[in-house]
Amino acid sequence: MDCKRRQGPGPGVPPKRARGHLWDEDEPSPSQFEANLALLEEIEAENRLQEAEEELQLPPEGTVGGQFSTADIDPRWRRPTLRALDPSTEPLIFQQLEIDHYVGSAPPLPEGPLPSRNSVPILRAFGVTDEGFSVCCHIQGFAPYFYTPAPPG
Repeated sequence: MDCKRRQGPGPGVPPKRARGHLWDEDEPSPSQFEANLALLEEIEAENRLQEAEEELQLPPEGTVGGQFSTADIDPRWRRPTLRALDPSTEPLIFQQLEIDHYVGSAPPLPEGPLPSRNSVPILRAFGVTDEGFSVCCHIQGFAPYFYTPAPPG
């Protein structure tokens, strides 16, 4: 049994510290270390935020005064010239690509009743026409509903 006990770490190795003195006076305690680490993380986050703000203030490459020059746009990506559209005589036909909604104040529609409330739901449909024009269509007068079948009984 005595052979299983270890004698000490050997010559030249300092003895273990007593349990009450795990940290030397010149070493930071765990709470100081954690506080210093948190401070460093906070400084790094502020630096990253400042760098991101500086990037946002710089105009993108290929811009003049913060605006893209039409001469720098690849001809394959140019939009066709917009022709006049009379909504009273011709419909706006487009392919819907995305739709969302918001709640806003709607002016009264010429052929519809007055809105009963100040805030009404308005659909916003995004799409493109056959000619390649981008469309954002605000649809008013839509009454949202929810349907669920009722169980028998």
